Amino acid sequence: MSKFNSPDWDNLFGKLLFDIQRKGCVLMVGPEIVQIEGIGLQRHLREFLQRQNKDDIEHFYEKEALFLFKNPTSKTEVQRSASQYYHNLKPKDSVFKEIAGIPFPLVISVNPDNLLAKAYGEAPHFEGYFNHHAGSNDNQKILDWSGQTPLVYNLCGQFEEDASMLLDYDDLFSFMKTVLGPVGLPDNVRSRLRVAKSFLFIGFQFDKWYTQLLLRLLNDGNSPTQIALNTQMGDADAHHFLLKRYNMQFLGETLHEKVEKETITGLEFLTELNKRWKAGQAEQVSDNEPLTKASIRRMLERGELEQALDTLPKLVADPEDRDMLTLLSNWYVNWKKETQKGVEDNRTLENRYNKVLNGVLEQLKNLPE
Repeated sequence: MSKFNSPDWDNLFGKLLFDIQRKGCVLMVGPEIVQIEGIGLQRHLREFLQRQNKDDIEHFYEKEALFLFKNPTSKTEVQRSASQYYHNLKPKDSVFKEIAGIPFPLVISVNPDNLLAKAYGEAPHFEGYFNHHAGSNDNQKILDWSGQTPLVYNLCGQFEEDASMLLDYDDLFSFMKTVLGPVGLPDNVRSRLRVAKSFLFIGFQFDKWYTQLLLRLLNDGNSPTQIALNTQMGDADAHHFLLKRYNMQFLGETLHEKVEKETITGLEFLTELNKRWKAGQAEQVSDNEPLTKASIRRMLERGELEQALDTLPKLVADPEDRDMLTLLSNWYVNWKKETQKGVEDNRTLENRYNKVLNGVLEQLKNLPE
């Protein structure tokens, strides 16, 4: 019997799938989402650095997950080691492939790695990261991101830029000053967070500073549904605060109890969510549904542009409109080829995709309801 075979799970997945369909569900990725040699990513990195740079580290603050370095040179050495660690990281866990198979418009990670970005492969997506040392965080790579293709955004830096990672209190103070100050998050990221209908947290320790700060950023003028899975919570007061202040739903204390307290891992949950998405739990056009303007629009809402281009000619009679559809199909084929080649940058590819999408939307305007 499936762990997810209950009306409660059906109701939860139904809500998430509906929000995903309308690009209203944002995924939050924490350090415990993947296990390395049986332990969480953050602890595995800490133990690696304590072995690799034992002469550079004065102390490690467990609650904040931050180091105290002996001197500035020691910090530089540890930054290099952390960058090398993430560069060589190759977990066996397929959780990132499951995430890439679900069309979340925005995925925010507190990890400075590129594992999720790599999981998207040649599929159109954007990548960006927050740099607490930067004067501006409107990263050139994501200026044109509109939410039509996924954005993987590293909130706590990126390992290829050593100084952007958060390793000690100086980094934390700089980060808080920047992210909560005039610089802040990129405008398009902030806008997407404000209109999100649900946030899904996987792999977090909710008594850590980064989780508390993330909740503060996410709930700025918004009251979304917030669901947490695969979490660690050792502080009863913090637990009570999250329940009351943010109306957080911890799956380990609700739905788990109804499936004989079986442990649900992030991979299992995302695999089930992916399965239900692909199986058509989100609204789909059945084979027997009459072909209408509304059914084409629903295809576009699900990101099925190719299917819409194949189907739309059946509704279009005007010769000039049919010629335009032929041109749009040609543009789409060229976009697909360029995407597979991986030569063009993501911004150019998204612009070409949006050009085709806008063309199809214009054609829909000419059709009767």
